[in-house]
Amino acid sequence: MTSWRPLPDYYCFPETPRALGKFLDELMKPLQPHVPTCKPVALLVPHDHYLFSGRTAAFAFARIHRWVPKRIVFINASSQLNFSGLSLYSRSSFKTALTSSPADREFRNILKKRLDCICPENHDEAHHISMPLSYVQHIYTYDDKIPVVSLLLGEEASDFHVGLGKELAAALSEDDLLICTSDLDTQFARNSDGRQGAITLTRIQNGDISGLMEGLQQGICALSASAAVVTMMSCCAARGVPEGFLLDYGCTTTFDTREHWITGFASVSFEKRILEDEL
Repeated sequence: MTSWRPLPDYYCFPETPRALGKFLDELMKPLQPHVPTCKPVALLVPHDHYLFSGRTAAFAFARIHRWVPKRIVFINASSQLNFSGLSLYSRSSFKTALTSSPADREFRNILKKRLDCICPENHDEAHHISMPLSYVQHIYTYDDKIPVVSLLLGEEASDFHVGLGKELAAALSEDDLLICTSDLDTQFARNSDGRQGAITLTRIQNGDISGLMEGLQQGICALSASAAVVTMMSCCAARGVPEGFLLDYGCTTTFDTREHWITGFASVSFEKRILEDEL
């Protein structure tokens, strides 16, 4: 069995199962929900860095604490690679500091047959899902081997990704969960009002795909994985859940003499009401 684990120091997480489990417990414990009346169809969560955005991510994963999805599909966009189409993780498992999760080879093959946009290169090392996957493994007590699929995009958001979201929705089952990882990357001058994050989040929550794409082109919206977010929004709309709601938001800032940089971290949930006989 082959698997890949990103370097711990880059992703800022405790290196032992015990330390990471305790850390996630501290983040999750205050947020455990009551029996939910809604089931998440998709979650937008921060991309990485437990220490900076771990608590924001915990708000999203608390929503699935009492529900076990059939499979989990992670979608992200590479910040370093530029390629067309959709890259699928090709190895047999994903490993975190907690444990490993099986890659869903059956669903991967379904996507290969269904979509004509599969990139011939796998880019396995670019499929960074360790932080969100660790939450999933922790919530389900490391034992429920929920199959995982990782999708990676290599371009900026376009109409192609709107269509991809619809195709993905047609392939997913009712009990599948889509998790999109993205940060809100913002750079603005000191005298700017810095409203990019608020505008971006509002358009995501409202399911305003065209408004988000227009805002990205005009520079009034900013995302680190715009293609993944647009794909997620289109998929949610096709699954009957066009709007989401904000669970938490945080940011980190650094200064230099010229610019003011902000990385925003948001958790947004797109949810469908559960019927009484499903509770």
